[in-house]
Amino acid sequence: MVRAYIDKYRQFSVNARIFFLATSIARFANGAFTAIYNIYLLGAGVPVSIIALLATVRLVAGSASSLPAGLVSDRLGYRRVIIASSILVLLTQIGKVTTLSPGLLMGLALFEGAATTSRQIARAPFLAANSGNEERTHLFSSLAAASNFTNMIGSTVGGFLPALFIAYLGLSGSIGVEVMTMRWTLLLASGVSALSVLPLFKLEDLQIEGTTAVGRSHLKIQLKQLASSGAVRALVITNALVGLGAGMVIPLFNVFLTEHLGATTPQVGTIMAVSSVTLTVATLLGPTLVENLGKVRTVAYCQLASLPFMIGMGFVPILPVVAVSSWLRSSSMNMANPVQDAFTMEIVPDESRATVSSLIRMGRSLARAFGVSLAGYMMEHISYQSPYMVAVFIYALSSTWFLLAFSGKHHRKAGCSSSTSP
Repeated sequence: MVRAYIDKYRQFSVNARIFFLATSIARFANGAFTAIYNIYLLGAGVPVSIIALLATVRLVAGSASSLPAGLVSDRLGYRRVIIASSILVLLTQIGKVTTLSPGLLMGLALFEGAATTSRQIARAPFLAANSGNEERTHLFSSLAAASNFTNMIGSTVGGFLPALFIAYLGLSGSIGVEVMTMRWTLLLASGVSALSVLPLFKLEDLQIEGTTAVGRSHLKIQLKQLASSGAVRALVITNALVGLGAGMVIPLFNVFLTEHLGATTPQVGTIMAVSSVTLTVATLLGPTLVENLGKVRTVAYCQLASLPFMIGMGFVPILPVVAVSSWLRSSSMNMANPVQDAFTMEIVPDESRATVSSLIRMGRSLARAFGVSLAGYMMEHISYQSPYMVAVFIYALSSTWFLLAFSGKHHRKAGCSSSTSP
């Protein structure tokens, strides 16, 4: 398997390698930042309901900007969108550390949601445009694995740096000091994010046929064609269900660990870090599974395999069990994400890749925004375990729907005459 990845890496384009480097650095910074940011807000006196609301605002903003971001990416080029959105994400990170005003945090969440979504929408089409069919699955999988690995390193650093600051600087262990050291860590993570932007300026934008500026009438025709495609509808719906389930669990998982199970900040950082390690290894198995099962069954079976572990996360109140369950759930649920991304890019027209990506992202983000808001309410008014029960059912429905929609079929590219096999 390792030899296969080495051989495929040699086939990656210069653009793909540059993006690989920039993404790895950005994921390190993101891991350090996200591992402690919610805990930082809790320590600073921000209620759980406000933290959940910030996540909701961020996701709603991302959803609202999804379709415009996709259209802009298809018309102006993926490189420009990736660079501009990466710079905006950096600025919002710095802003989030320098203020605790709920109003300002809401505004920053709006910009962060739009920028993050724009970058993610342009990513898959950019990689698809800079890869061939032979190495595409390996490119998507290896980038995901590298991102998870560097995210793991970042989560470890982010979880332990505040305690190291306190120990080596001889500071007291009061709540105020802990919040201060977490703020230092978040600022350092933002500095690393700035470094991740620099390689992006070396990227070259490829002009894909059909992506030149077009009139409004053409855009309406394009959207109508995509909306009439059963494949696109199925992709949007199943991804929206995944987003809803993820919103019920993922954004507030560190809150679940600290408030419900009494985990410490280093423990949270370690749990998130090990999760990235297991996911890194699992992701590399994607191409092997595709060779034996095909893309569709690989995606569906991996997602279904995650359900028992989600039950373990939510309903066994023992921290080691929850930790192991979270690692296995994350690995099985997400290991096929690169495969699904590659599959999606293969069954849609080249000139509509970013637009379809935006539709999927919009559905997923809206559902996730609703899910995290509902989860925050359920945690405060019902129980910390209740969101997990709902998420299990939603994930099961999504995986089954995806399998039934695409398994054993030969799909035509939406809106065009060419076709590919899953």
